[in-house]
Amino acid sequence: LSYYIAAINIEATFDEINGDAEDYVPFEGIVLTDTFESTEPEDTLDDDYFGTNDARLKRQQEVPITAIIGNPPYSSGQNNANENNKNIHYSNLEKRIRNTYIKNSKAGAKNTAQDSYIRAIRWASDRLGKQGVIGFVSNGSFIDSRGADGLRKSLFEEFNYLYIFNLRGDQRTQGETSR
Repeated sequence: LSYYIAAINIEATFDEINGDAEDYVPFEGIVLTDTFESTEPEDTLDDDYFGTNDARLKRQQEVPITAIIGNPPYSSGQNNANENNKNIHYSNLEKRIRNTYIKNSKAGAKNTAQDSYIRAIRWASDRLGKQGVIGFVSNGSFIDSRGADGLRKSLFEEFNYLYIFNLRGDQRTQGETSR
């Protein structure tokens, strides 16, 4: 739904600015996609229905980007089989996480490395390449949790500068940590 709302808002604003002097022009810069899936080897969107969309995605992937800003989801999967909320597997992305965050970790438990927001950080880091900025609103568990030591080490190695603003929004903590 957000994809359609964004497309309509962009197109309507552009049309309003142009006025009656120009015909309506569809916005070609927006793509309906699962961001993580977009860099996987096989498309999950059916080309018969999404052919134009996939062509837009391929064009966008060929262009370097220098800024990724977002609010990634916070999900590490389902708590039990009845929730029907399993994490989708992304082979390329999971391999990159294993070869960076998990490889650089001294922690015993590696499950948190597959949280959606950690996937988002890995995806964004890879998509930027050698130059760019990532701005995410995220939970702060990666800042000091033992299980995120590999993530922290990788970020330190991959980026020239790290600016992390801890807004202390993790209400699972207590006392001063939660303030």
